[in-house]
Amino acid sequence: MCGIAGFFGFEDKTLIKKMLDRIVYRGPDDSGIYIDKNICLGNRRLSIIDVAGGKQPIHNEDETIWTVYNGEIYNYLNLKKELEEAGHKFYTQSDTEVLVHAYEQWGKDFVKKLRGIFAFAIYDTKNKKLILGRDEAGVKPLYYTLLKNSIIFGSEIKCILEHKEVKKMINKNALDCYFTFNSVLGDETLFEGIKKLPPAHILVHDGKKLKIERYWRYQLELEEISPSVAEKRILELIKDGIKSQLMSEVPLGAFLSGGIDSSTVVGIMSKMLDKPVKTFTVGFRQENDELEYAKIAAEEFGTDHHEIFVEDSDVIKILPTLAYHFDDLSADAAMVPTYLVSKFAKKYVTVVLTGEGGDEIFAGYNRYKPFSDLLFFVPKQIKMSIFKNAMTVFDKDSKDKLYSEQFLDNTKNINNYSFLDYYFNNKNNLNSALLFGFEEILPNQLLAKVDKTTMANSIEARVPLLDKYLVEYSGRINSNMKMRFLNNKYIFKKAVSPIVPEIIRKRKKHGFVSPISKWFKEELGDYAIETLSQNGLIDNYVKKEYVEDLLKKVKSGGNRKEVNKIWALLMFKLWLDKYFN
Repeated sequence: MCGIAGFFGFEDKTLIKKMLDRIVYRGPDDSGIYIDKNICLGNRRLSIIDVAGGKQPIHNEDETIWTVYNGEIYNYLNLKKELEEAGHKFYTQSDTEVLVHAYEQWGKDFVKKLRGIFAFAIYDTKNKKLILGRDEAGVKPLYYTLLKNSIIFGSEIKCILEHKEVKKMINKNALDCYFTFNSVLGDETLFEGIKKLPPAHILVHDGKKLKIERYWRYQLELEEISPSVAEKRILELIKDGIKSQLMSEVPLGAFLSGGIDSSTVVGIMSKMLDKPVKTFTVGFRQENDELEYAKIAAEEFGTDHHEIFVEDSDVIKILPTLAYHFDDLSADAAMVPTYLVSKFAKKYVTVVLTGEGGDEIFAGYNRYKPFSDLLFFVPKQIKMSIFKNAMTVFDKDSKDKLYSEQFLDNTKNINNYSFLDYYFNNKNNLNSALLFGFEEILPNQLLAKVDKTTMANSIEARVPLLDKYLVEYSGRINSNMKMRFLNNKYIFKKAVSPIVPEIIRKRKKHGFVSPISKWFKEELGDYAIETLSQNGLIDNYVKKEYVEDLLKKVKSGGNRKEVNKIWALLMFKLWLDKYFN
């Protein structure tokens, strides 16, 4: 697990070093650079596999193909065997080297053979081509920008900003998307001209033109499968995915929330490892903490369990730090506990397995309930209205009140609800909602949160419930097995019943949420008032009177929507201060 950066179209040793210095925390163990005419590739390494010999950049036998890479290829040993049988010679034991030989053997289609989480750059010296690629679910990030005939890329936007000719300007369409959905969807970012390579895509740049193509897609409802068959196969695939992700030469543990997903992962890990799994849970010293259920799971599976608490004062201290790490801004308040538990876990482990993804592929969220077959009589417009309300922070009416006159004029023709229109496209069913969640919310908000908070603390997070084979199989089963009447995640719960205690399987959906309403009533409310009242660039975008009115409501105990709006505004202000002041 690492951070990568580079550019094609020019060479500049000083610049590539500056780019890598920006992301030392992603790879504190080592760094490496490849420089040739019109190409620079750089890597910061967090050593996990082949700690002694896996230094990047890595090349093929005749040094005509080079790569830097961030991630883990879980099937690399099988691919290595196949490639050696085809005549390829390896000089390391790392999974990274598989990439150069696989590209040499199969061309850009090699990416279809990978099972893992990854963002990579490959340079083909013979054909003078740069190839960038990103994993199917978008676990690992990759950003790029074009500068004349050159391309600059990095694991984080702040790498790209090191180039003096990259102008920092706010992307107004992206900002409207941020206020709509709490994160920027699609391939844009808040920085004009800096884009994300979408999940399941590769990018090829030949020095003159750029081509981006999709190599994989999440397909839904391809087969008729009986519940009993699905139940058995789901558990087999979960176990296989977890087993494949236990490879590590450094200490490994898991985040345990006490929910069904993380409990499933830890329960299976505990049966596969010789030593007790090191588990980590975060609490807030309030009644609806996850701690009680995490303890139940920890005792059931005999883990080496650790707890930390988020104090109100912690939140204010780390918010500016989080604004820095979230250069591709999103406003999921769970970033706070995830960052703090990652920081704590680093004392014990370098790799953690998490439960992300189960809700997206098996319909775990309550926002999916309007699309249950049980509610066939509810008009489509009402279902869509309920879903849209659950997915958005600022709706059109509230944005009309929020935006300054100047910014309102610039956003008149912007319609970020088109994201929803695209996925539903005259359909109004659970699969449309699941596909929107998988392709947009999962990579741009939830996985971004996990990547940025864990890597900020030099920890690798793995997500076995997003293993490619489990994701593909989940798409084949009928949606009414995922949402059975109004029971979320029905088939998943049945599948893991031999592993997870009944008290956890049958608890109501809780989610990994932060008590931001409580925070805003106390110290954070005063901090938000002070921060958002300061004159600055934010005044170019929002009306101070509307923000002050929201702050008063939240400070005295506003509803969840109002609290989420202030959180989004506060994070935007802190982000502006970090990157534009």
